[in-house]
Amino acid sequence: MPYTVAEFAQKIREKYNAYQDVDDQLLVDKMIEKYPVYADQISEVKKKEETELVSDSQEEVTESTTEVQDGGSSQASVLE
Repeated sequence: MPYTVAEFAQKIREKYNAYQDVDDQLLVDKMIEKYPVYADQISEVKKKEETELVSDSQEEVTESTTEVQDGGSSQASVLE
């Protein structure tokens, strides 16, 4: 069963007392950055990653559309 960010942060704090004053989200983000294998154990992280992927895709579409609207040589770069 996946943990919430708060639950996972609490588990980290139980094991490593030095992180008592660190924000939950920051603590979890740093732990996952260093140990990506833990990302599967956190329910809220998956949602965040999926949102970032959708956001990145929308930016690429917007950039491509702008290049097409500019016309000329920009259209060739969209097709490549």
